[in-house]
Formats: sequence, C-alpha cells, structure tokens
Amino acid sequence: MPMKIHGVRLFIFIQLLCSPAILLTAQPLAFRHLNTANGLLSDQGIQLCEDRMGRLWIATDEGVNVFDGYAVAAYTRDNKSGIRNNRINAILCDRSGIIWIATPAGLQYKNENSNRFSVIDNPSSFPLEKTMLIREARTGILAFTKDSCFLVGHDKRVRPLNGISSMIGARANMLTASHVEGDIWLLGIRAKTLVVDISRQTLIRELPYHNAWSLCRVKGSEWLACSLARDSVVLMNIRTGSMELVNDWKTVDGKKLVGYGSEIEKIDDEHYAMVTRYHGLYILNTRTRSVQQYCNDPGDATSIHSSFLRRVLVTRGHTLVVHGNGISFTTLSEPAFSAVRNFTNEKGAKYQNVVNCFYQDPSGQLWIGTNSYLIKWNRNHGPSSFYSYYSKGEGPLDVRTIRAVLPDAKNRLWIGAFGDGFGRLRADGGFDKIPTRIRPGDNSLVSSEFHRVVADRNGNFLVATGARFYLFNPLTNQLETFRTHPQLNKIIRGYTTHFFADRDDNWWFAQSRGLSFYDKKKDRVYTLSFPGTQKDNNIFAVEQDLDGNIYACGYYGVYIIDPRTLQIKARLDKSDGLETSYVAGLLRDLEGDIWIIGNRGLARYHPGTGTITSFDEKDGLLQSNHRISAYYRAPDGELFIGTQTGFNHFYPSKLQIRSYPLQVFITDVYAADTVLNVLDGKPLRFSHRGNNLVFRYLTVDYKHAGSVMYRYKLTGFDTGYIYAYRERQARYTNLPSGDYRFEAEASVNGKDWYKAARPLVFTIDRAFWNTWWFRISLLLVLGMLAYLFYKWRIGQVKKEARLRSDFEIRLNELEHKALRTQMNPHFIFNSLNTINSFINCNDRILANQYISKFSRLVRLTLDNSRAKKIPLRDELEVIKIYIELEQVRFDQRFAYSLTTDGVDPDLVEIPSMIIQPFVENAILHGLLPANHQGMLTVSVTRNATVLLIVIEDNGVGRQAAKKSSEQQQVARKSHGLDITLKRIESFNKGYDVFEPVRIIDLEDPEGIPAGTRVVISLAITEAF
Repeated sequence: MPMKIHGVRLFIFIQLLCSPAILLTAQPLAFRHLNTANGLLSDQGIQLCEDRMGRLWIATDEGVNVFDGYAVAAYTRDNKSGIRNNRINAILCDRSGIIWIATPAGLQYKNENSNRFSVIDNPSSFPLEKTMLIREARTGILAFTKDSCFLVGHDKRVRPLNGISSMIGARANMLTASHVEGDIWLLGIRAKTLVVDISRQTLIRELPYHNAWSLCRVKGSEWLACSLARDSVVLMNIRTGSMELVNDWKTVDGKKLVGYGSEIEKIDDEHYAMVTRYHGLYILNTRTRSVQQYCNDPGDATSIHSSFLRRVLVTRGHTLVVHGNGISFTTLSEPAFSAVRNFTNEKGAKYQNVVNCFYQDPSGQLWIGTNSYLIKWNRNHGPSSFYSYYSKGEGPLDVRTIRAVLPDAKNRLWIGAFGDGFGRLRADGGFDKIPTRIRPGDNSLVSSEFHRVVADRNGNFLVATGARFYLFNPLTNQLETFRTHPQLNKIIRGYTTHFFADRDDNWWFAQSRGLSFYDKKKDRVYTLSFPGTQKDNNIFAVEQDLDGNIYACGYYGVYIIDPRTLQIKARLDKSDGLETSYVAGLLRDLEGDIWIIGNRGLARYHPGTGTITSFDEKDGLLQSNHRISAYYRAPDGELFIGTQTGFNHFYPSKLQIRSYPLQVFITDVYAADTVLNVLDGKPLRFSHRGNNLVFRYLTVDYKHAGSVMYRYKLTGFDTGYIYAYRERQARYTNLPSGDYRFEAEASVNGKDWYKAARPLVFTIDRAFWNTWWFRISLLLVLGMLAYLFYKWRIGQVKKEARLRSDFEIRLNELEHKALRTQMNPHFIFNSLNTINSFINCNDRILANQYISKFSRLVRLTLDNSRAKKIPLRDELEVIKIYIELEQVRFDQRFAYSLTTDGVDPDLVEIPSMIIQPFVENAILHGLLPANHQGMLTVSVTRNATVLLIVIEDNGVGRQAAKKSSEQQQVARKSHGLDITLKRIESFNKGYDVFEPVRIIDLEDPEGIPAGTRVVISLAITEAF
C-alpha cells in the first residue's frame, strides 16, 4: 500500500509541476465548509494535522474532531476516549501514525491502532500542561511552552532541553518551530528568529526577522516568514540573513499584498498558501513573484467562510484547508474539465443557477442563455454583462428563461425566450420582440415554449416546442407551421425536444413519442420503433458520426441507427460504462468522437473502436444534473455543457485524463461491544460468541466524498460483492466458525473500483463442542459410558444369573440334601428286604455285614450333606459302599473297578455326592437290564487343572434303557441327574472351567450298543 500511495502522489505532483501557471489561476477556488452545524465541536481555537490515511484531525477548545471528507467523528473527555481535558492547545501526527495532543492536563498520545488516548508520565512534574507547540524531531517529540522545550523520547520518557529553554527564555515567547535538516531547527521567537541545533542544544545563528508566527521552506536556504503581529511578509535566506519583502508582490488585479500572515504552507515548488489576519487567503507564486487573493464573499457560498484566517494545511492529496470561523477546504489539483459556477456583472449582481444554451460569435465572445439573463461571459474573470428580456412596461423582475441563442444570416443575435417568443438583441442591450405571425388563412396559435432552436442550411430557424414544431424565417419574421404539409402534419403535434438536420439535409425529430425521420427526397416520414416494452420512449437528442451513423438518446441509453435501413445496430447504456442510462444529449467533436451527455456524468464514444471513456465529478464535472439541449460546440472545437448550477467547458483534443485511484482503508471492527482498530491489517481471532461483527471502512476524498460508492465481500461467507452504495459499514450476524477475509472497495463512477490495500483476515473459533478434540473426547466418553453401562448391565445380568443360579443351586442342594438324606425309598426298602432275607436264612454273618455297610452309607450321606465340598476319598468311600451294597442286593450280577491315577484323594476336594447319581444311573439303567455279567468302572485322573472322573458301564446303553424306563415309568433318574449336572456347572464356573459333562454311547465293533461312558470334568480344588 505505501508504494501505491507514493506512486499516486508522485503522479499528481508531476502534473502540478508540469502546469504551475495554470494551477490556482485557471479558475477560482471553490470551497466547501465545515462548522458546528456539520459536526465540529467548536469553530474556534482550531489546530490542524493530517494522519497517514489522509484524514483531517481538527483540534478545538472542545475536543478533537476527525474528518474524512464525508463524516465527522469526535474525541472528548465525555465519550471515554481517554482525553483528560477538552481544550486542545496543539496537535500532531508523527511518522508512525501516532496522534499527539497538548492539553492543560499534559501531553497525550493515541496509537494508530488504538481508539483511546494515553497520558505521558511526568514524574518530574515538568510543565507539560503549558505546551503550546508540538513538533517531531529525529529523536522524539519536541514539546514547546512559551519559555521552555522538552523532548519526549521514543520510550515515552520526558527530559528537559535546558539549553534550548534558556535561549527561548532570554528572547521572550516561543511562537513557531520548523525543521531545517538533521537536528537543525528554525525557531520563531518574539525578539528573533533562531537557528539552533537541538541535539547539542546550541545556537547557530540569529536572524533579524522577529515575531515569526510561521516559517516555511521554499528551497535551499530560502524561507518564507510571516507574522500575525506585523504586516511584513518576507522571503528570507537563513544563511545570510538577507530578506525580500513579499508585500511588494502584486495580486492579479494589481492590488498590493497586505501582511499579518498567521501561517504559511507549501503547495508545490512555486506555490505557497498563506492565511492572514484580515485579508483572507493568499496564494504566493515564488517564481513569478505574484499573488492571488481569496476573501470571503457573502454572496458566494463557495468562497472561504471568513477573511480572518488562523490556520492552513495542504494535505498530501492536495486539498487546501483553512481555518476561519470553522473549516473551509478545496481541491488544488487542476481538473480535466473547467467549470464556471457563477457570473458577476459590473454592478456586482451575481447569477449562480441554470445554464440553458450557448453561442460563440465570430469575435470569440461567448453568449449564454440562462433562466434569468442573456449573459455575455468574460473569460478573464472580470465582470460579465447581463441582459434582461422583458417588454416595455414590464417590471425588471419579470424575466424570461432564455432557451436559444443563435445568429441569423446578417449576424444579428437572436434569443428564444421560453413562453415569450423571439427577440433580437439591439446594440444598446435591449431587445426587439418579434411578433410571430401565421400565414394568411391560418389563425391557429403557435406554442412559444421553446426547447431547442437550430438553423437549417438556408438560415431558417427550426423551432422545437412543447406543443408542436415549426420553421421561422428571421429575415421576414414569417412562420411555417407544416399544418398543411402532407407528411409532416402527421407528427407536428408531438412534444418535440430536438431538431437535427443530417449531412443530406434530412430532418430528424426527437419527440416524446420517439424518433421520426423525414426524407426530403422521398418526401416521406418514418417513425422508428425501439426494443423493449417501455412506454416512455422519449428521445432527447440526435447526432451523426463521420460515417453517417445516427445516434439517438433517451431514458434507456443511446441507440446507434443505420440511416439506410433505419434499423438499430447497437445500444449503449450503463452496463457499457456510462454513469447512467438516462442520456440528455449528444455532441460530436471535431475529431469525430461522440460525447454522450448523461443526466449525470459524461462519456466519450469512439465510433471506430467502440470504446467508451467515462468522466464524472472527479474529473471536474459539476456535481449537478445536465440539461436537455444545453450543450454546444464552438467553431474552434471547444465544447460547452450546461447544468443546473453553471457549465463545464473544454477542448476534447487537449484533455489530460489522469488516473485517480482511491485509497480504501478498513478501519474498525465492532465485536461484542468492543471497537477494534484494524489499520495494521493483523489477523484477528474471535471466540464463537463473538460472531456478530460490524466492519467499518472508508476512503478519504475531500472532493468527492459524497459521491463515493462502496462494496464489500466476506470471503468464506459471501458468494459475491455486496453493494453498500454510500454506507460505510458492513454488518454480519451469527457467523459460523471458520476462516474469513473481509474486503472493501470504493468507486466514484461505479465502474472503476479500488480495493483496500489491507484486507482483514480473521478467524472465528469453533465452540468447544464443535472442535474435533471435543467430539473425539465426547465419543470416547460416550463410548466409555456405553462400555461401563454395558459392563454394569452385564454385571447385573450376571448377578441376576448368579443369584438365579445360586438360588437354583441352593434349591438343588436342598433337594439334593433331601435326596441324600432320604435316600432312594426303593434302595432302602430293598436293602431292608435283603437284610430280612439274610435273617430268615439264618445267615447272621451276611446280615451283620450288610447292616454295617448300610448304616455306614447312611452315616456318610448324612455327614457329607452338611458340606459343599468333601475330600475325594470320602466321596469314593461312599461310592464304594454303595456299589458293594448294590452288588449284594443284585446277587453279584456285576463287578466294579474303582481307581485313582495321579491324584491324591486326601488333597483334592469335590462337591459331595457328585459321582453317586451317575453310578446309580449306570447300575439301575445300564447294568441291571443286561443279560450278561456287568462291569462298572469308576476312574479318577488329573489333566492339568481339571479332575477327570469317568463312570463307564457295559450295560444296555441309553436307548435301551430309555425304552425300559418308559415301560417301567421310572422318572427319578432324570430329576436327580439334572440337579447334579447343574451343580457341576455351577462349581466349575466359579473356577473358570467350562467343560460340560460328556455322556458317550459305547458300541461294539458291529455297532451294537455296548454300554455308556460318562466323563465329568471338575475344577481341582486343593484341600487344606
């Protein structure tokens, strides 16, 4: 951005150097004004400076204003800006953009990227509250009081410059200070002007000019000096002390320069602006030793507000600002188009209003028709001549609007007055009003509401009016109304605004109904139709280029027409680069280009290339609407274009079209009731709650501030530019998180857009619940909760299952205990019968043995029922006794084998009565139904951590046993066996053993059932 700004300023500077004599003398300066009515805090006590953006800082006795050419902002003690006292005695913007102010509360400063003023610490109680002058030196900021000087270093620490203070105090009050070079400064003091070395605090020389209120370098050692307390203004050599009295320089009107100058500012290498105590503004030309004066004119709103001026500033963009009863400012650079805003006659009467028509006579004198007078314009800025058009007996205020000025064949000057016919100017300045007579036999009235009057090749006047058109012969004063014309009578009653005779002398009529063409050779009228559905087909003007093409304009642009086919070849409108599609006039220059006169704006169309160059206020066009038919090309090629407030004039071949880029700045962002200064362009970061943002942007342009248009775009949110028109802020609400880039552009004509050099890049953070780490953490937490819930639920299910299982086991154990305690009624009954048979047979020995074993079995069963686990030896003893009793009972029909291998029965515990049900089942259902000697084998072995118990018989097998059981309806086995299986499963589960009980059907080699094998896997538990 700094490179670009420098290039623009250099270009403007070169333009000024190339035409120094034209600057400020080609046309008077037109000032605009700023005072308390426009937002200034005060009209008095003003100091001026310019910041790096080009904004004007205005220090007053009520606070500080900032003006950007469009709006005024304020910094005061009451609006929490940090200012300690509203009375501002001095103001400065240093090279880094810091704004310094001096108040009765001391020195304060505001960084460019801050919105608050801070206070300079003053621990030594230096009299900084008396500071009346601030300057920037190489080593810091110089603060001058009336009799002392202090240096505020770059570290914001204050130290006194006692040597400089003593020089000031010995020679009375300090008035001004200007930098010469390095540490050399020029000090204006009441008694003398001093050249001093600030760093060494030494006096280099004294100069004889005293009471210097302002010192301005010209070149080398030459300086301009003026004083508000004396009338002499001098050009002084600070090395030799020689002086030239500037008061002897003459103004352009021969008046002498009067002194009492309060401040001088450099404009360029030749021109200097000096404001004075009594006589307004002087522009000093050091090359020609001449002066131009600008004073307040109560009748001219564009003059300076007051002739008593105190301050002057020339901005880097060459805007001249003066202080006197508020602020007056104007642009110094010479515009491409010259403008005339008002006229003054010999009596001092002024006209500043509508301009309707022009005519340049053979002597070069320009005649101008206005809403009040016919004016003979004096180009040399002297008084012009006003001619009022009214009849004898009419009052002088009964003036008429002049709509036409043109000569007849005898070079007599005629005017067409709106509503009052034709008049011929006499040599004494009066007018001969010419009655318009109709041909004999035709007594219809003719309208005199003139819109356009042009002369045909025969010197007759073609008159376009609001009711009809007609032909007037200025030599005979006769009218031709065309009422009886066989062709033209078809269109005479239309509202006609313009006549045009092409190079074949055919006539074109611009009317409210559209465009009509009269072919004289064919004596035929053609009416052209235009594309579109609009009903207001008004045509305002017609022109022809060098190739013969016809141009017609109206509300919807310019139509280019082939005169042979009367077909529309093209249309030009705003989309092609015109400032507006409402075109009021057309004019061809001597080079053949067509000038398109918009309601606002002006454009040059080159028929050969089809290119359009647009012009607007930035090029010097008056900010006013153009008038229909109010344009003229002089014989020498100069073009004149009338407006509501004056006229522009220029030679197309001499136009110097300059680039006029706008400098756009993004200044502030409002976020969560906080204003952030973003001039440094550093990236910003906002929280997810700070997603309601207001961006402020501007371009500083004192000439066209009211015409600057803006557009903006938020990349990452907007798909295209948002056109803000004059609005200088953009508001966004509820922006989603993400990365953004805010861009702003400005334009004066709506076609050439200039970007802000520092777009604002910022990020809106995601809410923590939208971040990836939070989502992953949430997923992990949810997963963990789900897992914990799953584990809890599984635990609950397992607990319920365990409770259910424990309940079932306890129930089974109770049942099993009951079984164990009750024994099998058949077994007991049979055992008793067996004992009884032994008694009957008088076999007392067998009976005693049987009774002894039976009682032993009952006793072991009762003892083991009390414990969940018993030693393996006890279980095997029960099995052994039970088998032996069953052998006796069933007459030794089967044998048995009971073995242990690798297992110490005394060191291993198993659930009680866990084997007996399988042994019982093998005997009753396997061995007893068999027709052969049975064999029952019970073996116990160890396999790692599992105890293997195998019960095997060579009985009938499960299928045969099932049939036998069904026939005998024995159901006890299945119930006891199911309980035992559940007990085994529950016991093993507690030791993480999940081997089921396997029941294997045995077969012989021929596939015949050969018994059953039961394999029980029990968790090994050691007995202690």
